[in-house]
Amino acid sequence: MLVARFSDGISDVVMGVTGDRTKSKYGKFRPWILWTAIPLGLILSLLFTSPDG
Repeated sequence: MLVARFSDGISDVVMGVTGDRTKSKYGKFRPWILWTAIPLGLILSLLFTSPDG
């Protein structure tokens, strides 16, 4: 549990810095939301499906 908390804290800071440095015509964070929507959808669909067997 402690490792998960530390990794979450580090990844939050890294993504915050990355998002703040992003400059596009769509804003700071919208490109990251759009770029990660499809992989997140695929990962979640794989998470909640099970193989027939």
